[in-house]
Amino acid sequence: MNTIRNSTLKSAILVFVLTSTLVAGIGEKLAGVVTDISGSSLIGVNIVIDGIGSGTASNTDGEYFILNIPPGRYTVRFMMMGGEGPFHILHFE
Repeated sequence: MNTIRNSTLKSAILVFVLTSTLVAGIGEKLAGVVTDISGSSLIGVNIVIDGIGSGTASNTDGEYFILNIPPGRYTVRFMMMGGEGPFHILHFE
């Protein structure tokens, strides 16, 4: 089960990198869709931005967004619901 979760989350991160955007403005917006390698939506993946106390979970369509992110460099963590298993880190500026 952990192997499947690990593989699924790695695939989700790849899709995130390809579909996420940071939109310029007063506050930044981080948005995207979390899917597995087959394109199926992943529900309940926790997305947390370290250092600012903001986060969310993907909805039933795998979509998520976080608003009002101050400009800066952040570490974004993706974890399956409950924080079990591996998590992956992305860095954004």
